[in-house]
Amino acid sequence: MMYRVGLRPGEALGLEMTDLDLEAGTVLVPARKGGTRRTSGIDDGSIEIIKRWLQRRERMGIDPSAPLFCTLAGEGLKAAYVRELLPRLARKAGIEKRVHPLGLRYACAAEMSAEGFPTALIETHLGVAVSGSARRYLRQYTEAEVVAEVRKRVWRL
Repeated sequence: MMYRVGLRPGEALGLEMTDLDLEAGTVLVPARKGGTRRTSGIDDGSIEIIKRWLQRRERMGIDPSAPLFCTLAGEGLKAAYVRELLPRLARKAGIEKRVHPLGLRYACAAEMSAEGFPTALIETHLGVAVSGSARRYLRQYTEAEVVAEVRKRVWRL
């Protein structure tokens, strides 16, 4: 979710099961620092991975009220754990480049840009506030437009 949806680590760790609508392909992203919640799209490849995780959670008897991303005991994950886990998984996968949680968000933005998404749409999807007078010059996208565009993404590994 941090990579494909471009979530900040705290946003991903704050997700609840009720924040997902896999039929619509959306996630209701938790608000941060007094902000408002936003709806972001989820591509089909990510939905399949999430479905597999949800099936595993169910088989293991993890309480549905547990955070979406949790330990096998249903406890919420800590940001420090994720910061330690990602480099370990990268080494295991043979990735030599530094891997960190926000790097996944940056990779999402870079990939969307490479796929031809307009900058303003990427910013809306990521929940980035456009500051100052630049806002009046940029096309404003509705959440529905962002979700529709993100749902068209192709899963590439």
